[in-house]
Amino acid sequence: MRIAVLAANGRTGRELVAQAGARGHQVVAVSRRPDPELPASVGADATDPIALEKALQGVDAVVSAVGLVAGSPPDLLTKVATALTAATDRPSIWLGSFGTGASAIKANRPSRAVVKLALGREIPDKVNAERIILDAGGTVVHAGPLTGGPVSRSLRVVPLDQIEGRVWFRPNSRATVAVAMLDAAEPQWPGAGGVAVIR
Repeated sequence: MRIAVLAANGRTGRELVAQAGARGHQVVAVSRRPDPELPASVGADATDPIALEKALQGVDAVVSAVGLVAGSPPDLLTKVATALTAATDRPSIWLGSFGTGASAIKANRPSRAVVKLALGREIPDKVNAERIILDAGGTVVHAGPLTGGPVSRSLRVVPLDQIEGRVWFRPNSRATVAVAMLDAAEPQWPGAGGVAVIR
C-alpha cells in the first residue's frame, strides 16, 4: 500500500513511518516542512485542503498522528480533520483519546475525571475532529496516555461496542499505537469506519 502519515515528524508519526516501511508499505511522510530524515518527506500545511490534496495524490490510506502541543490553536484538530476529508476520499485513520468523544461512555468515572483534568479545553476540539472523520467514513483509534517503549505483547484493538461496562484507561506506547493504526489501515480490517479502542 501507499500510506500517507500526517505529522510524520512527531514521536507517534515517526513510529508510524518506521513501522509502515517495515511492513513493506510505500510511505509518504507529511509534515509542515519536509524532513530530510524521513523517507518521501512532503511539506504541507495539514489545515490547508489544497496543499493536502496535492500531498496525498495516489495514496491508498491516510494515517494521522496529528496532536496538540503547547501553543496549538484551540481548533487545530477540527481544522485538520476538515481539510483531510475535503482533500481525499481515501480511508482515514485518526488518533483519538480514550475517555473523550464516542468512548467517553465506556470510561469509568475516575478515567473521565483524569481525562478532563489532563485534556481540559482540548476535549471539544478532539470530539469535533473525531465526528468529522467518522461522518466521512473514517476510523478513529482511541488510545490511553501515550508513552515510550516497545509494542505491547498484549495488544488488542477492540471495537467500541464490544467493551462491556465501564473501564479504566490504559497507557499505550507510541509503538503500540502505530501497530493498531496501521492494522486499521489494512483493507481487510473488520472495524473500518468506526471507533476502536486499544486495550
